[in-house]
Amino acid sequence: MLDYRTYLGELNRLPREVPLMLEHLKGEEYAVARDRIFAVGDAISVDFAVRP
Repeated sequence: MLDYRTYLGELNRLPREVPLMLEHLKGEEYAVARDRIFAVGDAISVDFAVRP
């Protein structure tokens, strides 16, 4: 299992935007995964470049 708090926090420290892709999910799983990533990022004050 990936520690998204740490992963997103470290990505946020980089000097440029870094793409984060969700892969190998089924249909509706993408929206659930996306919302989870945004929730974790929001909890640690990550600034996402693009949001739905």
